[in-house]
Amino acid sequence: MVRFRNPVPNTERLSLEAALLWATLPAEVRDRAVNHAWCRDCRQRVALAPSWSGRVAVKKLFLEGSCPRCAAPITRIIDAGTAAPPSS
Repeated sequence: MVRFRNPVPNTERLSLEAALLWATLPAEVRDRAVNHAWCRDCRQRVALAPSWSGRVAVKKLFLEGSCPRCAAPITRIIDAGTAAPPSS
């Protein structure tokens, strides 16, 4: 039996396409996307609540979650073409 390691913790729900794209992003981009979201209601930077989800649409990764303080919806959009650091 072959077992595959899940590239993201079980608390996040990603579509297959989103999980593949998420795994290709550098760790610093993934960290910033989850831990530096803007809450429009609290008007400050927050980390997404642990139950965020992700999907791909129009070649962009959409992370959808909520504010851990006020539960307002938060959507982060990551353009996969510009998220990777420039090659040297």
